[in-house]
Amino acid sequence: MMRTLPWLLAALASTSALATETTTEPEQDWVDELLVSLGSSDTVDTSKLIDWGVLPGPFVNPEQGLGIGVAAVGLYTPYDWTQDDHFSTLTLTAYASTSGSFGLGVENRTYLADDTIRLLAEGWISHTPGYYWGIGRDAAENDANKTQYDAQIIRLAPKVALQVFDSTYISTGWSYQSVTKVDPDPGVLPRKT
Repeated sequence: MMRTLPWLLAALASTSALATETTTEPEQDWVDELLVSLGSSDTVDTSKLIDWGVLPGPFVNPEQGLGIGVAAVGLYTPYDWTQDDHFSTLTLTAYASTSGSFGLGVENRTYLADDTIRLLAEGWISHTPGYYWGIGRDAAENDANKTQYDAQIIRLAPKVALQVFDSTYISTGWSYQSVTKVDPDPGVLPRKT
């Protein structure tokens, strides 16, 4: 048995090597074809104002139920773009669910002047369920305090970043967020959080 083991291993190894040499590229399946129809590509078409790719997807969770989300990513080139520069991006995200929750977001990253200036912005608006336990650790540790509510969220955050050294940027901007609850039981939750 010990004499035949090396021969057996060599035969199996050569058979698998032959099998890998004769395999061909697999055909695109329906998922790949769907993604291509939604803009999936290995290259960026710089002749377009924005080259979009879209990716939808379902989700499910206890608070929101069944839902669908979509992300659309657009690559674009600003006025002074060269082949060595980063592509600028515009990303749109959205979701909606059976509980009535929804959200819409946008994020932009623009690279200018050979990536020495970056214009960054993001925004978000949503109507989403959440939980509130009260104020303090003791309240949070007591499940009897758990109250479900719907929140309306608005978030804005524009920024400008300037390159000061190689791979080092200094940025300035502001961030605003408002979370307003939609109270199913008036008086249970504070008006603003």
